[in-house]
Amino acid sequence: MKTHQHFVDFAEEWEKMPVKEKRFLLAERMTKGFRRPSILRFWVKFDMVLAFLLDIMHQFDEGVVRWIIAQIITVDGNSGITKAQLNAIERLWMSVALPGHQNRSVRSLDDYKSWKAHELKFFIQHAAPFVLKGNCSEGFYFLVCLLSRIGWLVTQDEIDRESPKEIESRCTRYVKTFQDYFGIEQMKYSIHLMLHLLLVIKLFGPLHLSSCYRPENQIGRVTRKICGTYNNTKNIMDSFLKLQECTARMEDMLCFGNSKIVTTDERLMGVPASPYVIKGAAGTCRLSGQSNVIEDGEAYAKVRREGRRRKECWSRDRVHCFRRAAVEV
Repeated sequence: MKTHQHFVDFAEEWEKMPVKEKRFLLAERMTKGFRRPSILRFWVKFDMVLAFLLDIMHQFDEGVVRWIIAQIITVDGNSGITKAQLNAIERLWMSVALPGHQNRSVRSLDDYKSWKAHELKFFIQHAAPFVLKGNCSEGFYFLVCLLSRIGWLVTQDEIDRESPKEIESRCTRYVKTFQDYFGIEQMKYSIHLMLHLLLVIKLFGPLHLSSCYRPENQIGRVTRKICGTYNNTKNIMDSFLKLQECTARMEDMLCFGNSKIVTTDERLMGVPASPYVIKGAAGTCRLSGQSNVIEDGEAYAKVRREGRRRKECWSRDRVHCFRRAAVEV
């Protein structure tokens, strides 16, 4: 389906078909991606092609890139990679150090089916040209480098005047070269959509700004706060309230500058990982995981003494401790 008019024409044709023919077309997947007539075709100012943007996360990273990795790990396949070369690629890939903002370590190519989208993105844009150099056929390496360049161009924060020409040229060249190398039978829909990347950029700007990366990330943050299958809303709110309460307590404890309390915090919460950062006069505390009651008697005694000094009741059920945290004094 290339234009809105195709939908309108096929909808009219569909309505005139007998039920038997409709079932046959659906069973044989001959409906051109059209399942049934849509009311959207009656919207005068709505174009069913231009109105839906192309999601770079699903189409490019989880579509094209994942398929390319499947070719890489296939020994003696279209990529021309031997078993020895695959082992060399694996060693190089596992030696790659991820940047600091990444919260995952490098995973084996054998586990590519379970990779997250940002792992696929990092592999094709940064690692693939490095790990595949000299370890695959020249034609396959050219395709990978071309794909890497396209992925980087379409996800820049800003796209200058010269980039659209390069994007269009490289996308067209990639699709044609892909067909020549793998054959027309391997021309997947996600490969064809690369010809539409420039149109989507002109309509919506850099593709990562309108992709599913941000909403998927927010969904992940919410689901990590669900601790059970019953009453999910309450689980989310309880986790949020505990985190806020712990935030206030920890900020107070770090701000008054008591070195003994800070030392206790370091000992009780010594794992460096956190999506939550608290900055105070005495340093920075990074919290993560679920909150717990302070079980260490000596540590709780120090916390309670500080509560008395502040003329507050810091009982065990009111002070929450995150055991997974890093305190930087």
